[in-house]
Amino acid sequence: MKKLCNLLLLAWMSLSAVSAQTTAAPTTAQIEALLEEYNRQNLLSGVFFVAKDGKPIFQKAFGYADVEKNQKNLLNTRFNVAGMGKHFTALLVLQLVEKRQLELHAPISRYLPASGIPNADRITIHHLLSHTSGLGNYMDHPAYAQLRPTLTTLAAVMKLVASQPLVFSDPGQNFSYSNSGYLVLGRVLEKVTGISYASYVKQTLFRRLGMGYSTVGEQVAQAVSASAVPYFAMTPKDVYSAASWQSPAFSDGGVYTTVLDLFKYSLALNSNKLLSKKSKALMFGVYHHYEGKSAGYGYGAEVATLKNGSTMVGHSGGGHGWGADFRILPKEGYIIIGLGNQEAMAKQVTHNLATFVTTGTWHAPKPLLTHLFMQTVQEKGWAYALDHLEELYVSAEVPFTGPGILTRHASKLVKLHRQTDAIHLLQALSSRFPTDAATAAQLAEAYLAKGDQLTARQWYEKTLSLDRQHQLAKFRLQEMAVAVN
Repeated sequence: MKKLCNLLLLAWMSLSAVSAQTTAAPTTAQIEALLEEYNRQNLLSGVFFVAKDGKPIFQKAFGYADVEKNQKNLLNTRFNVAGMGKHFTALLVLQLVEKRQLELHAPISRYLPASGIPNADRITIHHLLSHTSGLGNYMDHPAYAQLRPTLTTLAAVMKLVASQPLVFSDPGQNFSYSNSGYLVLGRVLEKVTGISYASYVKQTLFRRLGMGYSTVGEQVAQAVSASAVPYFAMTPKDVYSAASWQSPAFSDGGVYTTVLDLFKYSLALNSNKLLSKKSKALMFGVYHHYEGKSAGYGYGAEVATLKNGSTMVGHSGGGHGWGADFRILPKEGYIIIGLGNQEAMAKQVTHNLATFVTTGTWHAPKPLLTHLFMQTVQEKGWAYALDHLEELYVSAEVPFTGPGILTRHASKLVKLHRQTDAIHLLQALSSRFPTDAATAAQLAEAYLAKGDQLTARQWYEKTLSLDRQHQLAKFRLQEMAVAVN
């Protein structure tokens, strides 16, 4: 152990040399030294992988796949990559476009004539791929949580998509990340190919590339290794299983895979084995700009320009305990992958690694706002933490412009049956941000979970006073009215 520590120290001391020679490829020891910064702060639980010119130069597992069973993460541990699954859906769509079985600028009504989706005759495959359709997120439907156990097919979920209002009514004129849009793409794939989305992905992609550890959803098979358990991390050392809150696996996300399978996929994508150069140019284009800035999204691909001018492409995913990210730097020849089972750190680490391999610079690990807040609660109490919210935002380098991050954190507290804690937090956020409808609605949900229907009703009514179109508040108040009658 002492020898390892000395090697890591020497690697860390050598980082300045890499900074002065940004064209030199970093060594395995240097990358490990960087990741040990995160690991020393208990911020890593997952597997990280770096390849240069098609050859792995770093691969290592950190933390526990199953805390309760004391099982560590391994290189072949499977993780849910959540929204990263959209990338696979986009690739399969583009393959069908190449075969002339789909047309990019055809309306979805051509393929799903009875879908009932608003604007189906105007929204095209292009709009769905580029998140410019105006469709929203079916998981935000107020009936989703109740119906979730019954949503076993894409056809079943389409009913939720069709009944939701549009985020914007003019396709192509705005950008809004849409899980519903990619759900529709999956249904289009099923109609065109005649088989289920999961079967098509398995036959066309996973089997073809030898991705033996990859499945749509957590399917158990002889050749498949154990999957990690997802965790909500209140603080780096205070984690709770999120296994009971997983969403069904569809074409918007839910693939289980490993870093090594994703490496196989990335190599195939780089070699034009999966798509022609023309189709890859379409995938990695950017189709919407606002306020002079790129939306940073192509067809199922996040597209960014690094400080040195290089292009970086890939896709992230996350939710309910999972965090995933894969990045390809075509010019420099790097593939960077991070899969985790404690939410947010995978993307921060992979982007930090991308900066390091291209510029030689590295940013110290950023503390998560939610971790800072809960640590402060544990050490100094709720009153102190709530009185010093603005300082905590500054420490986490998060703009103090809205309560979104902590409002979503409060929803996790409710899921963990910590309604009183959630109410403390949400009351403070609502006082500081009195016009935020999402916070008011979440506070209503917390009171409802606690069994206080009278106060919950008051907060749902408050939510509607802030947002007359708030679906959840309308749905809950209708439920309460029916119960009374």
